[in-house]
Amino acid sequence: MNRVGGPLIHTAGKPAAEQMRIIRRYHRGQLSRLAPGVYIDAAEHRRLDRSNAHVAWITAQAVSTPGAVVVGRSAALLWGLPLDVTTTDLPVELAGPHRRRGQVGRWMVLRTVSGEGGITVLRTRYGQVRVTERVRTCLDLARWHTLEDATVALDHCLHHGLCGRGELEDGVGKLVGSTNVSAARQAVRLATAASESPRESSLKVRMWRQGLPAPVQQAELYNEAGDFLGRVDFFFPDTGLAVEYDGQGKFEGEFGLDPLTAIRDSMLRQDELLNAGVVLVRIDRDSYRDGSGMAAVLRRHHQLLRSGYRLPRSQWTSAGPAWR
Repeated sequence: MNRVGGPLIHTAGKPAAEQMRIIRRYHRGQLSRLAPGVYIDAAEHRRLDRSNAHVAWITAQAVSTPGAVVVGRSAALLWGLPLDVTTTDLPVELAGPHRRRGQVGRWMVLRTVSGEGGITVLRTRYGQVRVTERVRTCLDLARWHTLEDATVALDHCLHHGLCGRGELEDGVGKLVGSTNVSAARQAVRLATAASESPRESSLKVRMWRQGLPAPVQQAELYNEAGDFLGRVDFFFPDTGLAVEYDGQGKFEGEFGLDPLTAIRDSMLRQDELLNAGVVLVRIDRDSYRDGSGMAAVLRRHHQLLRSGYRLPRSQWTSAGPAWR
């Protein structure tokens, strides 16, 4: 059963006099209403960051909807899973014994959860709610949203040991009678434990969509003398092409290096890789968003493929292919 906790207040089951006191506090601006019958202290609500405010809102909507199960992107946010989207301004997704399905106004989506099991109870600081299990949540992201969302979440789970590959295969098998199971199955094929950031996962899906062969992930590269040159996010052994995503903080002191030192070290490393026969394409936030980074990967891969060059197998190791 869904119920509030922490700072949330639910009028259901309270004496009529108490309900009236809560409503009067709301009209005086002392409480904020998150859902029908569910309130929070207004001052505390203003202090919440966007992520916590969204979790409180999801919890409130689930509590105020009889028999509701939190699903989709809402379930992912409750589980703390990363998504490919950059905003928390998302409609609440609920499943349950609703007569209506689909978008309800701007901020609510009602869904159907079919198949076997896959529902548990999750406790948050704002109460406890019924929610799809972690793996089921990831698979539903593929069915209802995007492969990018699903792969980002699945990679996170595998990388942090929150599930194993066998659980993913079992999860797909339990989607009996569900729609768009093929998307969930594809997301499982794209999922690996090697991705170290959400953007790496999203970039991987983009390369797959472009029809590129599967690169290897977290490749360690060496020169002919056996000297270690560095590790790259993705490496195409058939061409000697390496691809890296540079996060925003890489050249802003995030890893303890001042920006100038970070830039100098990066350029030196890139020269050493090139001398060893490895061509490196770097993608940052801007080139990812405008597509120029992916265009550079495609262009370089086609050019190098025509050259027939392959880095000797003795000069690289990896965590395995980026997809199956």
